[in-house]
Amino acid sequence: MNAAEAQNWIAGIALVITGFGLLREVRSRNRDRRDAEAGQARTVVTITKAAKPGISMTAMTATAAETTITNYSAAPILNLWVGVGHHSRAEEAPGEYFPILGPSQSVTTTQPLKPTLPWTDDLDPAASIETVIHFTDANGLQWIRRDNDGPYRWIDPTRPVWWLRLRYRLEDRVDRIRPRRS
Repeated sequence: MNAAEAQNWIAGIALVITGFGLLREVRSRNRDRRDAEAGQARTVVTITKAAKPGISMTAMTATAAETTITNYSAAPILNLWVGVGHHSRAEEAPGEYFPILGPSQSVTTTQPLKPTLPWTDDLDPAASIETVIHFTDANGLQWIRRDNDGPYRWIDPTRPVWWLRLRYRLEDRVDRIRPRRS
């Protein structure tokens, strides 16, 4: 092996190491971006409990669930939909819609449970109730949150987001190249 071959090998190894480092940096930045996007969605909190015994309990069963949704962020959330039901059935529930929930505001909703849940001293029906909320944050991103678990983005499958992004980028580049007319 002469000096030129050794130099080529060293350059190839450095290229591979640089490529892995670049991929790691891209992943790290994407993770940070997603974390920043979910910042407001994390501040929307739900508290769900079975309705009070005097209001909607018959024969020691819970027939309704009372949910309080609080927006602790500094910006409003829009298009809030709340569904309450048994675990894994909350999205099938009819739900309730609120067009806007301002910063530091709360809203309380009572929704029926079908079928009803048994209520004993040992079994709290709130443990079997799931709350699902869908909402749009101040940045226009849509989120789904289940029982205060981490929020996850909901992207409408009928709208091709990648196509819109490509179109907007191309239009922006064309506008930069084309001279503006006054």
